[in-house]
Amino acid sequence: MNRMKNLVWLGARAALVCLAIFGASVCRAQIVKEVYLGTEVTVQLDRVKLLVGEPLYVKITAKSLSAALRVGTLQASFFLSDDADIAVTVRPPGELPYRYTANEESARHPTAELNLDIGESSSYIVPVLYDKKSPNGYVFSKPGDYYVGVKFTFGLIREIQRFAVELPPIRITVTEPEGRNAEAFKLINNPKAALALHVVDPADPAVVAAAKKVANDYPDTVYAPLCMYLVGAEGFLTTRQSYKESAAIFLKFLKLFPDHPRAGDAIFNVAAAYDSLKQEDLARAWIFFLRDRHPDHYLMRKETPMALKYYFGPVEQAAGKRWWLYPDMWRYRPPVKDH
Repeated sequence: MNRMKNLVWLGARAALVCLAIFGASVCRAQIVKEVYLGTEVTVQLDRVKLLVGEPLYVKITAKSLSAALRVGTLQASFFLSDDADIAVTVRPPGELPYRYTANEESARHPTAELNLDIGESSSYIVPVLYDKKSPNGYVFSKPGDYYVGVKFTFGLIREIQRFAVELPPIRITVTEPEGRNAEAFKLINNPKAALALHVVDPADPAVVAAAKKVANDYPDTVYAPLCMYLVGAEGFLTTRQSYKESAAIFLKFLKLFPDHPRAGDAIFNVAAAYDSLKQEDLARAWIFFLRDRHPDHYLMRKETPMALKYYFGPVEQAAGKRWWLYPDMWRYRPPVKDH
């Protein structure tokens, strides 16, 4: 086992200190990497300080360094339920730790098989936001110190043996929102809103109305990205005209929050909106933009129909429409009012 495993810690290796707190190993690093059978697997958290109701994002990345096969480089069920492969543990202030499962129930979740060429990588981003057991629906529902750990289990090149990468519990400091942040959170401080924001489900008109108010009236708050993303998704449920509006909202999202964990998803959604509108040149340009900006995005795979259609399939034709050949990608806005 030791022969196949090469453990690499990011950051200052010598300064990495794990503490024993209430019987659990609590680590100050936010990221850990391990290499098994030529495949590097990374688990990381996006930050350690939040406001009440903010999401924490877990990012899992697989990269082929020297894997013997492209087919079946890594296999895993990228879900949070008890029988899935992403085990997130949360310990709220003054409470016992529990396995976080969001809104998921135990079921036979599908297993994703990543087929990676040497040098290629693929990333999944998982939000820690909604908790069905929480009174207001949010995991980080009160101020204080939380401890969050992640264990990711997976298979490699169809070996019988399973492997795991574990990020020991990290302290996440949560504080009360104040001022405009407090005003914005008051509008979405309920279980229905928390669930809708977590799964990006714009089916409830009341929740969408509250999200629109946060996105429009409080764009400078930490809750605006989640709300704007939900409002953008609403257009995919209705009419052709709504696709234009959705594209406009996701473009605004990218202008305001270009480094958000869901920025790659927003880029893909812009491409999807243009694809639905039969504006294939723009759809292709945005798929290429996604490839250039987020090459490890989980939807940039041959198994994704749009990625296959606009990138992996007709590569030669698509190469003539590289995104940088357009004068300014952000000017490709549908003629609709700002949201």
